[in-house]
Amino acid sequence: MFTGIITDLGEILALEQRGDLWARIGTHYDVAGVDLGASIACDGCCLTVIATGTEPMNWFDVQISAESVAKTTIGRAWA
Repeated sequence: MFTGIITDLGEILALEQRGDLWARIGTHYDVAGVDLGASIACDGCCLTVIATGTEPMNWFDVQISAESVAKTTIGRAWA
């Protein structure tokens, strides 16, 4: 359940159309503690983590469905 507590301000490192929209989001958060399949709220939309890494900075990847793009501001705000 989303608590409404914001713990970090991420940075869009990459954005590609791969069937669904794919994004790599840079974070100051320690991604070693982020499980694959975790749900992270991004711009108010809960997205599922599909990969993590630490170079060139901590990051996590998400896939954003066409429905989420259509029903949120992500498609417009992140482009």
